[in-house]
Amino acid sequence: MKRIIPILILFSILFSACGSSQVVPSTIKPSSTNTSVPTLSEPTPTLTLVDSAENWETIKPLETDLPNDVTIYNGRTIGQWYDGRTISPDGQWIVTNYDSIPPTNSNKIISISNPEKAIDFTYSIPSPTPQAYTFDSWSPDSTGFVGIYYGPTTSGLDYCCGQAIEISNFSNGKSQSYIYTWGWYEKPDIYWSWDSSKIGLAFRDKGFWILDRQANLIKRIPLNDISSLIWSKNSIYATTYTQTAQHHYKYILYKVNFDNNSAEQLYGFDGNVDLIGYDENLDQLLILITVSYPLKKLLLFDLIKNETVKEIDLLSEIYNLITSSSLQHIAISTMDGSLWIFDFTKQSLKYYGKIANLLGWFSNINGFLVTTKNGDFKIIKP
Repeated sequence: MKRIIPILILFSILFSACGSSQVVPSTIKPSSTNTSVPTLSEPTPTLTLVDSAENWETIKPLETDLPNDVTIYNGRTIGQWYDGRTISPDGQWIVTNYDSIPPTNSNKIISISNPEKAIDFTYSIPSPTPQAYTFDSWSPDSTGFVGIYYGPTTSGLDYCCGQAIEISNFSNGKSQSYIYTWGWYEKPDIYWSWDSSKIGLAFRDKGFWILDRQANLIKRIPLNDISSLIWSKNSIYATTYTQTAQHHYKYILYKVNFDNNSAEQLYGFDGNVDLIGYDENLDQLLILITVSYPLKKLLLFDLIKNETVKEIDLLSEIYNLITSSSLQHIAISTMDGSLWIFDFTKQSLKYYGKIANLLGWFSNINGFLVTTKNGDFKIIKP
């Protein structure tokens, strides 16, 4: 759901402001304290809605010594580079090898403020030789990134399904890279842990696998058909789905505790459910649910009370979701061009007006970066 943007302008803004080792997986024990799964409760008080656009800060591209004609990959210059996802969350680095067919055995990140400064990565391409490579995501702390290798499938489709991931780490100008292969063709959903120390792979019917940054498998959690997942410090929250009738699915919310290796069913939902935020202090989840297409609701779910405590209707389809580094604010852009920001501390949803693009949260400007309808860049500091 990311939009494409001219990356040179974004650079100026940002400048201003392997092998695997197997372990025996721990057994997940179903909780014996929760024998039935509650269902969605009746509507409860709505979230606070504020119709004023506050904290808009207009920023202008500043002059830098960043030239437009520096070739960084496959003959492309910085001015021709168009995918904002390759920028690190701290706004300091760009991944140059976004995709390659066939895959190469190397990658490079370049400093946005000084394109002469670069860090190289070298990989051992997995076997059998994959057909393609794409960048997937940066770690939340901007010290590494993950990419996926793709291979053919038995149906003959090229570049269809994941074969392996590469994990690239760097520190003090030095790089390390690792490859992890799972042995069949499937693209898992990738979830970084909140502290960037672990990488989760959600497979359709093989469960949730947890790797460390050196591509060692440290745990397998037998939860299949995961639709969404959020890490906390000592556990994960995940929703799974089961088809109960044609075009109808049942979603179950689970908590997996790493300390005692237990999986507990918490709640049942009728409707498509996505976990989009979690507050550790309040022990509350922010949940997006499709009650009946296209009607969607935001639910604030209290894990102590085990119930929905607040909700609000959304009048337009969600286009993009971005979470701040503090995890306290979640920016939501919708298909009608509206920008909303949810604040866990105030438990409010605030409207910030119409935008063209929600570009991301960047630590060096300490805010959400957006473009307006007339092409201006603005920083939103909730």
